[in-house]
Amino acid sequence: EREEKERYLDSFEFAITHESGGTPLLPNLIMEEASGQVVKPDKIASDFKGTYGGYAFKASVVSLKDVTYMTNPLTGEWEVAPSTLNPYQFFNPQQGIAAMMSQVSGASLSRDGTGYTITGLIPAEALAPLFGTTVEGATLSMRAEISDSFQILEAVLDGRATEAEPDGTIRVFKLSRFNEPFDIKSPE
Repeated sequence: EREEKERYLDSFEFAITHESGGTPLLPNLIMEEASGQVVKPDKIASDFKGTYGGYAFKASVVSLKDVTYMTNPLTGEWEVAPSTLNPYQFFNPQQGIAAMMSQVSGASLSRDGTGYTITGLIPAEALAPLFGTTVEGATLSMRAEISDSFQILEAVLDGRATEAEPDGTIRVFKLSRFNEPFDIKSPE
């Protein structure tokens, strides 16, 4: 039974950074860094930094089922976020990173002592669950580091996925603390 449980991912921690550029979350809201925890089936808590209308800000997001709360970058008060902002979708196996990985073309696989590396190309349209409208016909390069137990440890996406992003945007996703307990609650 223990071995069966270990095959399923119930929770993990993540960190997203950009070597260049940023990811648009809403009009004029660009995320540059984010970190947090994800708990299946539908909870996520994250802190992120970025720019809003050209000004630096920090904010927090808590998403529980169909409701997402975000701190107002100006006041720091919690508010219900627009329904278009649901960071859990990226980690949703049917729509998120696993589905995106299935669309990689020209993939190559290499093995080292601690796991595997997959490199290839991914169409920007595959990233639509994350960003909404993407650049039609654009392709990003992708590299993923995968553990011996087939968990994605790091993924790097290099390229412009949306019209609002500059050319040369490079995103780095790191995943860790698999199946550790995280207590994600509605903000007070």
